[in-house]
Amino acid sequence: MEQARDFARQQDDMVSIPFYGQIAGGQPLLIEDYLGETVGVPRDILIGRDHYFAVRVMGDSMEGAGIHHQDVIILRVQNTAENGQIAAVNYHGEATLKRVYHRGDIIELHPCNPSHQMISLPAREVKIQGLFIKVLDMAASA
Repeated sequence: MEQARDFARQQDDMVSIPFYGQIAGGQPLLIEDYLGETVGVPRDILIGRDHYFAVRVMGDSMEGAGIHHQDVIILRVQNTAENGQIAAVNYHGEATLKRVYHRGDIIELHPCNPSHQMISLPAREVKIQGLFIKVLDMAASA
């Protein structure tokens, strides 16, 4: 994720952000290393000097939040999430996209699709990698 912190090539009304491959929107999977690819995003949806990256969602666990299988999403690099925020979460070397809830020493990862189960983990085993910002309209960014 280090490349996301210092990567930003700007063009007119678009900004290129690094693309990291896939993240699970269902069962966790390994988030890929930086692939050397970028996606263009409208400059006006990025805030200040924060750092961003994009991933493709694989799975349907976040459909209730408007995030569908194969969607490319934008995340802001940060290592915290408030209760109810959607975040890219890494645990045991795998990453998933879920709604985060802090319950003392436990973090609950809630899907937005009733056909998927909530995941409950010790907080010490969880690393927030980024906060969900937006589903990218790939037609607009092409």
